[in-house]
Amino acid sequence: VVVLDTQTSEPELASSAVEAITHTSSMAYDTSQDKAHMALSTFLALQGIIIWEDPVERDVVLQVLADAAARCATHEHQSLKYLSAILERENQGSTFFNEGVAFPHARIAGIERACVAIGLTHRGLSDIATDLPIEVVFLILTPQNNPDLQIQILSLASKAAQDRQLMEKLRNASSS
Repeated sequence: VVVLDTQTSEPELASSAVEAITHTSSMAYDTSQDKAHMALSTFLALQGIIIWEDPVERDVVLQVLADAAARCATHEHQSLKYLSAILERENQGSTFFNEGVAFPHARIAGIERACVAIGLTHRGLSDIATDLPIEVVFLILTPQNNPDLQIQILSLASKAAQDRQLMEKLRNASSS
């Protein structure tokens, strides 16, 4: 789980801490590890957190998050492939729920590690009517040959979405 500090003054991290965060987020996760120690932040890079201040359309959110996930996976040229897989999955059943959170996800052939991108839509989505505005989107891409990993990451994202303090911090975040 990534916890964002929403204070107006941002403390500076030592360059080694920034490198450690980026390095940890970009490493492949070994599924043989103890699953109790798996964290959502393992699959998330700082460039994978996108914030929209104004209402935005669902397809724009998915496109931008697919691009961010492609950068995290170091496969920038594959973002259209990722978007296509996400839209295909969305056509089977929407992952944009009435609780103000969305979990679009897809299993992708050829990627070596899972990637998570988070979209924060402070004013919601303009083209989806839900009881609560969709303010947090967890986009999850996993290797096609590891379906259990997708379930584990969806579970982590779901648990994060149930953490009221974390969700409040995400809703109020002004930077990644």
